[in-house]
Amino acid sequence: MVLEASLRGESEIRSRLAESGCAVSTFVSYSKRQFDPAELGSLLEDLQKTLSLSNRVSDASTIETNLKALGSRLFDLLLNEETRWRFEQQAGGFLVFDLDETCVHIPWELVYDGTDFLCRRFATGRIVRTTQEALAVERPRPDRKASLIVVSNPTGDLPAASEEGAELLGKLASEPRIQVEWFNGGLTKNDLAKLLGEFDALHYSGHGEDNDGPAWVLSDGPFQAEMLHTLTRQGRAAPRLVFNNACQGMEKGPWGSDSQNSCFSWPHALLQAGCRHYIGAHGDLMDGYGRSTAISFYRYLLDGMEIGEALRRVRIEASNPSTNGKANLSWAHYVLYGDPEDHFFGEKNTGRKIEKSLNKESAFVVALLIEQLEIECVAEAEGYDAARTIQKELLDDLSRQLTNSKDGKLIETLGNTHLVVFECPSEAVRFSLRFMSQRIPQAHSTNGQLPLKAALHMGEVTVARELGKDDIIRIEGSLTTEASRILRIASPNQILLSRPVFDSARAAITAPDLRELGSVSFLDYGAYRIKGIESPLGLCEIGIKGAAPLTAPPESARAARYHSGDDEPVLGWRPALEQEIPTCIGWVLTERLGSGGFGEVWRASRKDGGATRIFKFCFLEERIRALRREVALLRILSERFGDLPNIVRVLGFQFEDGPYWICLEDTWSLDLLKWLEQQGGIEKVPAETRLAIIIQLCQNPSERT
Repeated sequence: MVLEASLRGESEIRSRLAESGCAVSTFVSYSKRQFDPAELGSLLEDLQKTLSLSNRVSDASTIETNLKALGSRLFDLLLNEETRWRFEQQAGGFLVFDLDETCVHIPWELVYDGTDFLCRRFATGRIVRTTQEALAVERPRPDRKASLIVVSNPTGDLPAASEEGAELLGKLASEPRIQVEWFNGGLTKNDLAKLLGEFDALHYSGHGEDNDGPAWVLSDGPFQAEMLHTLTRQGRAAPRLVFNNACQGMEKGPWGSDSQNSCFSWPHALLQAGCRHYIGAHGDLMDGYGRSTAISFYRYLLDGMEIGEALRRVRIEASNPSTNGKANLSWAHYVLYGDPEDHFFGEKNTGRKIEKSLNKESAFVVALLIEQLEIECVAEAEGYDAARTIQKELLDDLSRQLTNSKDGKLIETLGNTHLVVFECPSEAVRFSLRFMSQRIPQAHSTNGQLPLKAALHMGEVTVARELGKDDIIRIEGSLTTEASRILRIASPNQILLSRPVFDSARAAITAPDLRELGSVSFLDYGAYRIKGIESPLGLCEIGIKGAAPLTAPPESARAARYHSGDDEPVLGWRPALEQEIPTCIGWVLTERLGSGGFGEVWRASRKDGGATRIFKFCFLEERIRALRREVALLRILSERFGDLPNIVRVLGFQFEDGPYWICLEDTWSLDLLKWLEQQGGIEKVPAETRLAIIIQLCQNPSERT
């Protein structure tokens, strides 16, 4: 996402939130918002005081609460209702602040949208639009090996800064992709001027001041930002990446129109001198306050993360009390200038992403996505507050019902879509049916309820939990992305499932689970090619008759039926526990006995009690002929030899309308696998017994008479 913003006069701000990379329109509309400049000035002053106070406390949890309140006021003051609404609907990702030079002094990163600060929800970065010209060409991106200069404690009175430099050297010295040179204490202005144009990256940890302009305090005095002009006049560019871990690293006001002759801030000076990415801090930093921020940032950066995402992870890490024993607000001071999606080495993210505060493990889970539809229509017709109220009501209801669920966990809410994770497929289906059933009838009334749709998908993911805790914090992998693709093609009031979830749930959900819901249908729609999913995926539906669509997803650019050229499946109804067989009225399925290439075998009983039968269902068109031959063979054997002790009788069949089946007598005997389990495994069965079984199976029926 890109947030464009500019100030017009003293009391008007124009902004626009757009998708990054979208086609350029011939007509671009910006929202205008009037504000009280005195209120903005007071708010910015309060933010600076709050950040300054965070330097002097051991636990910043109370101060963060105050910072949220100030960030929320900034959100309401600068952005109109539509833009605020759109931010609330975003799922995170990357956010570029595309700023006019008139509003660079506003701490956009600390805007609080009701969910989190923008710089923690998104990987943020700034670009600036100005009438000024760049003073130097950019350094080329390092290909294989980058050079980093670390300057720490040049005045000799900041021991924590020296420790920061030493730790950086220790962490990075063995990294083959980067060459580090460390200058600790005693560095002069001339020394730094000579070194700046020779390195790809610079890390500065020392005194910073802003008396006669921003400056780093070196051993022989302040190195002012405007001294970079000397570097650019020599045709050398500033480092591509500069991490300024010192006080006064950001603007105190907008860039001025006379900035060709006066550099107002470090970001201004460095970006104009060819720097691609600059990280600096608002206000003052206590000695050592940003040390962990710097160490973690380079660790993430060298693990292949995008620069903006590396800084976002640092913010989250610093916010977590379990990381260092207490939360701090060091993360809130820092700002990134430059494209947040850029990589320092130019490679995509192939390294590991380290999060020491989390325990990660592989697991098979079921992802449930529930989407509330038509919320945008409510926002347009009744206002954004009405839409928020409806969204909150659904979220509260979902959270309340999950407290009664056996293993459901709400992982995140992305606008009007909610992600819930289950470990048990049948529990996921039970919850989905109950939750949807309570709201589907209301969707047709006038009480403000909106229709829902849901998708269920199962697979292996990486599960992240807090150390020492069982609760899942998030899941990583392609599962949620694929589930979202399924959700996109679902209709209102529909629950679409991938076949593994469907098949697992059918054999486990019992009548008491569904009795209060009415008549539930289990339908198989066959394989689909779904855009964004590499392999064909079997799609199914579980729904309540009279409320759910119970229709296959229509073919579209997003999904199309897949025909393999092999056996085509018989689509539609599938057997499930306590379901009546539609083509054999009065018989209810009670137990799945097995499955194979043709279909499934189930035990059924009469509704009125008493007799039981075995039903063998066929789900493949090509196998129906084989099923017919099986019936014919069993009848021939019965007519010729009568009732045989080892061959069951055929009591009926259905080959005209689906579902197709043959009905067999129920002998209530164990199949071979279950019998072997009772014996303790095949190795426990004596060899002579095993041989006798094989001989019996191979005997000709005429010999057994």
